[in-house]
Amino acid sequence: MKIACISLGCPKNQVDLDVMVHILLSAGHETVADLGEADVILVNTCGFIESAKTEAIENILEACAYKQQNPELKVIVTGCLAERYRSQIEEEIPEVDAVVGCASNKAIDTIVERLFHGEDHLESYGAKKDFPLGGKRVIGTPAHYAYLKIAEGCNNRCHYCAIPGIRGPLRSRDMADCVAEARWLAGEGVKELIVVAQDTSRYGTDLPGHKRLLPELLRKLCEIDGLHWIRVHYVYPDEIDDEFIQVMASEPKIVKYLDIPIQHCNSKILKLMNRRGDGEFLKALFARLRAGIPGLVIRTSLITGLPGEGEEEFAELCDFLREERLERVGAFAFSPEEGTPAAQMEHVDTDTAVKRAEIVEMLQSEIMDAYNAEKLGKTMEVLVDGYDDVFSDMLDSERARLLEGINRVLEDMIGRGTGFLRRVASGRYIAVVEERHLEQYAQRGYDVLDKIRALDPSVNLSISIGIGRGAKTLREAQDMAVQALDMAQGRGGDQAAEMTPDGFTFYGGVSHGVEKRSKVRSRLVADQLVKLIKEADHVVIMGHRMSDLDAIGAAEGVLRICKICDVPARRYAGGQPDRCAVQGRAEG
Repeated sequence: MKIACISLGCPKNQVDLDVMVHILLSAGHETVADLGEADVILVNTCGFIESAKTEAIENILEACAYKQQNPELKVIVTGCLAERYRSQIEEEIPEVDAVVGCASNKAIDTIVERLFHGEDHLESYGAKKDFPLGGKRVIGTPAHYAYLKIAEGCNNRCHYCAIPGIRGPLRSRDMADCVAEARWLAGEGVKELIVVAQDTSRYGTDLPGHKRLLPELLRKLCEIDGLHWIRVHYVYPDEIDDEFIQVMASEPKIVKYLDIPIQHCNSKILKLMNRRGDGEFLKALFARLRAGIPGLVIRTSLITGLPGEGEEEFAELCDFLREERLERVGAFAFSPEEGTPAAQMEHVDTDTAVKRAEIVEMLQSEIMDAYNAEKLGKTMEVLVDGYDDVFSDMLDSERARLLEGINRVLEDMIGRGTGFLRRVASGRYIAVVEERHLEQYAQRGYDVLDKIRALDPSVNLSISIGIGRGAKTLREAQDMAVQALDMAQGRGGDQAAEMTPDGFTFYGGVSHGVEKRSKVRSRLVADQLVKLIKEADHVVIMGHRMSDLDAIGAAEGVLRICKICDVPARRYAGGQPDRCAVQGRAEG
């Protein structure tokens, strides 16, 4: 059978799917990327907060929709949503053919076989103590990195969290099994190994001896030939000890990066949520970590709107971030989950929680900008996930010098803004340039062109500038923001401007006809978009594939407008693919 898989949620869920795929392949099935080609669609779900449940349901419904073109298609739901809601899923979505709890992942091949032998509406669960801790797997990530799951479940019982009810208590995986899998991953070409569990810092505390075994495991992993980097995720603050810090500092393979979920800093809230420690403890911990591990990057997650969080507590959280200046922060609005103690407690409304999360992300964006600026001029070792076509054309020294010269010109012209150079055809490049003051786009654009032509007259370089005019609503404005640069590259769209050495061309939408203006050096401010942004309380710029240069250019342009208009704005890389959307609160 041809089986298509949809994987949602955390890296631990991805590892579960990797094991299931290996089981299916071993049973003679094959995997396909196109859902339309599949005989079976397996949706491996997340389900521990409301947004994750919504995403899971949307993907299940999308999978079931393929039954219209293939009535014989089977849809199987696995993962946390299946484990948490069980028979409710088939009751609510009868098109689902099977619901498989986490303990039954190991029987996924049997489930498929039973479906194609006439059985339907199957359910298979099991005890949480039987959840698989490991097993042969495929590598579902890009080949150069992989996740190593070292434990299942959690003993922390934070009052807002549904994970212990879904995944059960902590069960550590045998260390020899972990090391064997890591050695196999290295043999498959994995360069970066990412160690994950719901709480990696408590690894081993449920085994005989009740000892923290993470430091010992990390030392053994560092001995494996072929692994270049080892990264540790989800280390809880109250379990970090001197031995762990010493291992982090002394082992060169271990990336000096820690993901430490603190959720909040207010003592009252932490106690109410059954978290250990307080703000002063966290400050002392971060100081100890930075002193013991030079160059450490700290990432954390925060929850806004938790029970007990008023304006004073939220202000304390913001002050904590300003003082500690953590390099990476993810902020999430509180999601009251049924079955958790926090769901029964009084808390602020969702809109307030969401707005506070956005304020945290805006504050953190400024901190990250300053941190990133400190890296300018430094040489660092990096792991390359991919490359742009422009670099494949510039491997020889002459092209390399040209690229360096163009980059210098762009940096000189755009100051603190951002410039992107992109090859769109043989011998033709697009530079997407944004500037703090949008009205200076045209003049600066011509200056860039003149200097680049001086570097190499043979380069046919155009500068594409996205603008949106005539929008009546934010929805129209966001569509224009997405489509503008597409038009400049000839892929259709509403409005755009393209600047070439021969002149400046303005493209209007189909309904407006096409206007061409040569050598126009006027303001390129999108008047209607500015008006709408001024009316907004806040703006969220969304784009899933933020490596797409058109999307980045559009996003940066909108950010600059927001700064000019003094309207809070932030970027969010979690929207729809290839979209850069503007969302705010304005009439219409």
